[in-house]
Amino acid sequence: MKNVFLKMMLCCLAAVLLCLPIVGYETENGYKPSLYHNDEAWYKDTMAPLLVKDGVYHIPADILEMFSGITVQIYTENNNLLIHNTNTDVYASVLYSTATAAVNGEIAEKVDIFRQQGYYYIDAEWIADICGLECTFKEDAHGNMLLRLTNGEQRRSFDELIDDYTNSAEPEEAETKPIETPPPESDGTKKIYLVCTNAPGAQQTPADLIEGYGLVCTEFLTENTGTAEIVQKAVVTRCGVFAEDGTVEAADGVNAMVETLLCRKLPLALLPEGGDTVPFTETGYIPVVPDFTVNYQTDPDVVFENMLTYLRNSDHVVLRVGTDGCSQRILVLLIELLGWNEDYSVVKLTEWE
Repeated sequence: MKNVFLKMMLCCLAAVLLCLPIVGYETENGYKPSLYHNDEAWYKDTMAPLLVKDGVYHIPADILEMFSGITVQIYTENNNLLIHNTNTDVYASVLYSTATAAVNGEIAEKVDIFRQQGYYYIDAEWIADICGLECTFKEDAHGNMLLRLTNGEQRRSFDELIDDYTNSAEPEEAETKPIETPPPESDGTKKIYLVCTNAPGAQQTPADLIEGYGLVCTEFLTENTGTAEIVQKAVVTRCGVFAEDGTVEAADGVNAMVETLLCRKLPLALLPEGGDTVPFTETGYIPVVPDFTVNYQTDPDVVFENMLTYLRNSDHVVLRVGTDGCSQRILVLLIELLGWNEDYSVVKLTEWE
């Protein structure tokens, strides 16, 4: 009887071991990343690190949005991932349930993909090749495998990055205020103006994404905005024009298209940080300068805390977002903020003064 019981226990142990083919790279003494994009470590690494399964290295699909021009849309209802590199106009559609993929409409071979901690993990080298990224693998001093994804914009060597995160002292964390603690009471509503520029070639615009989160925003058109979108956006909602290089001429170029189609011009002009607002005012525009910008190179949690600090001494803030994963993160933080504090409101620029 004891032999039978022992065999049963051994079988159960073997079954458990067989179910553990996924290996993550956890390090002692705090945070040491396993994933890098260009010159930066991926800020979600502690939640979604580099993983290896059956000898194949996998990355969370979300990291691809850290690169300019790459969008990742995840349709959880049918477990479909749509990855688009707007720089090369390459589409990859991956169906999780059958582990099959199509690249620019042509069926590709089966792709290694699995889910863990709510993230879709995909074969790193396969998807990097599709997106035109380069994979570089290297072990750190502790024997942990690290992966760097680059699109040609990196400046530091991989060895320098490893030294920064493994051999030097841990970087000091930015002083932040917990989201559970409401900021000081204000005399009036703190207005948060969400603004976004049109994403050329993307099936999902920043405005679509924001509305999907139950928030509102003001969209700014660019020279890459298509005719149909100009008509749709400029007629249905109040829009503005984005001066890519911070000049009135750039804004006028976009507005000329709007005037041709709609026989009127848009009053708002979004400037990049540091732009000169005087020429815009003199030519009849209402200049809008972003106080904070979130993109694939920023830490949304830090930006969010800095924004709250800014609002302690101001009644409004202009926050510019996009479709990247960092922007999605700050939208979630905004929803949490609005949930516990009625003094904050996300509004459009319809009453801008």
